[in-house]
Amino acid sequence: MARPDVRATFYTFGLPPPLAEAQPQGDWWLFNGMGTGHDGTIYSGLCDHRFLGDGARLIAFDPRTRAMRTVANMQDVCGQRGRLDVNPQSKIHTTILPDRDGRLYFGSHSCERDYAPPEVRAVQRGGFPGGHWLRYDPARGRCEDLGIALPGESLMGFAMDIKARRLYATTHTRCHLIEYNMDTGRTEIVGSVGKFPTRVCEVAADGCVYTFDEDGWVIRFDPRTRELRTLDARLPGHGPTVNFLTALVSTISADGRTIYGVTSAFWQTPREPMAESIQGRVMEFREPFAFAYDIGPGPDGRMRAVAPAGGVEGARVGDMHLLHSIARTREGDVLYVLPQQDGGASRLMRITAADGAGRERVLDAGGIVGPDGEGFLETALAGTTGLDGTVYFAGPRKSPRHLRDDTRWVLAAIPAGAWR
Repeated sequence: MARPDVRATFYTFGLPPPLAEAQPQGDWWLFNGMGTGHDGTIYSGLCDHRFLGDGARLIAFDPRTRAMRTVANMQDVCGQRGRLDVNPQSKIHTTILPDRDGRLYFGSHSCERDYAPPEVRAVQRGGFPGGHWLRYDPARGRCEDLGIALPGESLMGFAMDIKARRLYATTHTRCHLIEYNMDTGRTEIVGSVGKFPTRVCEVAADGCVYTFDEDGWVIRFDPRTRELRTLDARLPGHGPTVNFLTALVSTISADGRTIYGVTSAFWQTPREPMAESIQGRVMEFREPFAFAYDIGPGPDGRMRAVAPAGGVEGARVGDMHLLHSIARTREGDVLYVLPQQDGGASRLMRITAADGAGRERVLDAGGIVGPDGEGFLETALAGTTGLDGTVYFAGPRKSPRHLRDDTRWVLAAIPAGAWR
């Protein structure tokens, strides 16, 4: 029996004029850039894919008033307004994380460095100056540039150690793990984390930083000993038909001892170089899995395959769709959005909180549709949880007609408990 749909309220990302008239909504893309402020404000990184030199926008949504506004444009914050000879700061690929004082930290990236057509590359011949460490202070209404993290490198995976006052990020294209001292402003290269820039990293209860390489191996950095080590623990889904295995999304349990996520697996030809975009590359998608990695027991922790990403009921992720969104609920469940092969409503998938025996399950909560049952969420590219338990995902809403000109980029608000 088919599960009932999950009803969400859709809030459209508005664009300031003249962009609203000049640009179709479908040309804007959100990535992992979402987070929740101490006052409940939902923040999103709205990225510019027009290749015209504009910047990513930090968007604030107030759930109480339902008002949405642009907080800052990264071209202005990073001092690149008017510079047409270099790649713009057009993407916020990192999560957006608050410190104890409620200031939000994140980092920048550029889509032009990988995807711009030759005529744009010819103009932006100076390349990408580098992603910036960024901070937004809601109390002052000010977005601050904390400097370029590493020249020429974009910031991708992102984590904060609140106690030690350190930020960590993985970089594209040289695949470094880097550390930022929030007190001194100093950035240090920790070391290499593989050949493909992983999109995730987490700070766990043991104070260590965890991420993954392109073969699915867990990599751990211990800030006390400065040891960066590949562990004997690997993401599920590896095998003779997979030569590229990673995770694009992850979240960590409330106690900081288990990392949850969903894999992305491919057979990629050519396999190397593992850059963001290569002309003529062929990528064959393989089955993704929901996983749980426990940081203990033992020196390497324990990797567990919870279930195929579609769950035991067999919802199937659409080809050419990647799993980009995840959110941990107040009850300890983990939610992610599964795009469908037929292009219909994406499924809301739930990794249940561990039972008394320490086991989780993957359940299909239903398709994500609007309150009128008409529009639906086609996919989601970022997620976060509000203070009242509402879960938010950002992505394209479509009508049943599947028309491109009917696409609207929205914040989908799913009430607490609607997935149970």
